[in-house]
Amino acid sequence: MNKITFIANLLFALSLVIFSPDSKSESLDMFIWANDLAPIISHEDSGKTRGAISEYQGVMVDVLDSLPHSVKPQINVILSSRRRGEKELYDGNIDFTILSPKWIEFPEKLIFTLPIYVHKEYLYAIKAIPDKSVEALVEGKRVCTRSGYRYPGIARFIESGVAKRVDSEDEHGQFKLLFRGRCDFVLTNEFAANKVINKNNWEAVVSASKVIIDQTGYTLAFHPKHQAFVDIMNKHIAHLLESGELDKFITRQTR
Repeated sequence: MNKITFIANLLFALSLVIFSPDSKSESLDMFIWANDLAPIISHEDSGKTRGAISEYQGVMVDVLDSLPHSVKPQINVILSSRRRGEKELYDGNIDFTILSPKWIEFPEKLIFTLPIYVHKEYLYAIKAIPDKSVEALVEGKRVCTRSGYRYPGIARFIESGVAKRVDSEDEHGQFKLLFRGRCDFVLTNEFAANKVINKNNWEAVVSASKVIIDQTGYTLAFHPKHQAFVDIMNKHIAHLLESGELDKFITRQTR
């Protein structure tokens, strides 16, 4: 680390201490709906229901762990169903989670951090996908989706009956249905797709759409009582972006 970088990091840490001197005394509960949400957060034990965030790995873990020690709260990770966890978050019984405003039912009831990165979703198939519009691609097709997830990029086509949604419990299940001929496309994000495809050596078999079906900034969603900590997180995220550290986290977790 050169002298200029060291001084910049020191000034940043001092600014957070001044901004919120009592933050470290907080303990926050974060809910996730699966233990394999790589590269965001994951744990090797799929059945683990609770643990300190230090026991997990992922981009979001790196972001939170890199907070200056003086403002870093104790964070507990709780495994919950998506519906139950979201309700507990609205009620203030859970403090935060990892969701974009467009993915939840009542975004006006929560507050959100700056985006960590841009989340992109594509269609995947076991044959070449033509370069067409989203509507032209999904018209009359069955799209494998994940149960409990919102898909703004195709929602209007599902609701109008242009396309049919076929739910599965996870991305592995989505691709299994695709290979069994139960659906025409899998709709998921690029990181989840690449993990399944690479694990099964399907690189030469599965293709992705050229068109991005949906993209959004991946954020942390907090109960409004934590506005002060969201302000700290936004300063921290901005610093990570400017320093290039956030890109390093993403690169390390997606290799």
